[in-house]
Amino acid sequence: MRHVLVCLLLVGAGTVTGCATPVPGSQEPVRNVAATPARRPVQVDHFPKLRKAVHRYLAGREGRASLQVTDLRGGTTFGYREDEGYVVASVAKVDILLARLLTGIKLSQRERRLTRRMIRFSDNIAADALYRIVGDSTGLSAANARFGLRCTFPYQLKWGASSTCPSDQVALLKTLTARGPIPSLSRAYALELMGSVTPSQRWGVSAAARPGDRVALKNGWTPLRYQGTGWAINSVGRITGHGHDFLIAVLSAEQPSMAAGIETVEHLARMTTGALRAA
Repeated sequence: MRHVLVCLLLVGAGTVTGCATPVPGSQEPVRNVAATPARRPVQVDHFPKLRKAVHRYLAGREGRASLQVTDLRGGTTFGYREDEGYVVASVAKVDILLARLLTGIKLSQRERRLTRRMIRFSDNIAADALYRIVGDSTGLSAANARFGLRCTFPYQLKWGASSTCPSDQVALLKTLTARGPIPSLSRAYALELMGSVTPSQRWGVSAAARPGDRVALKNGWTPLRYQGTGWAINSVGRITGHGHDFLIAVLSAEQPSMAAGIETVEHLARMTTGALRAA
């Protein structure tokens, strides 16, 4: 009896956090509390004015948004609610691509066609096929463990209904910029695809680019039905040039329209990279 009472007290004192959003009709996975990542140590905020500016801007906008920006050359990082969870939408296609490239097995001609359609044109049918190839949510979860992701939870039936956070998306982008689990030629292939998306889909973090910068990105957009209301508008990517190498992830939800969400995402990208450039 004493053992049971102690266990109840321990459970009552703890708080389990996560950023997965359950989908009606799905079974929420049981997570091992002992395996929950340790809290990050408290760090000094080097951009208090920027943080206040972002907060003021979002307070005047509908919906919610979070972001993380890292300048690999400047060695600076800014995050605003970067561990909050969001519906991933088509940004998941970068994760699916990298999970396939992680195997080190040469892409077949069919897989090359699928990856081109998936990234350049955000083709959902191609993404469905590649999701099955990497092993659906089980295979993607295994790949994400190797990538070191902490708050990305693939959904079994619909890759677009998976949840993620900005800090994980920047971590995923980092696998494309340095030696690691993905071979160098595969990294170059992924960046080439992200750098040649169809013109109508080049909005988002690209708004932070200056003339002459190189941009590689992937956007996601979807109306929310079961996991919220309004729109999820997301943009992740890399901007290099003028002495900077930015990895950017801006995620949003409950946006009143696709256009309003894009405006929010682009404004946040410009605001934050501008501050990091000045730093």
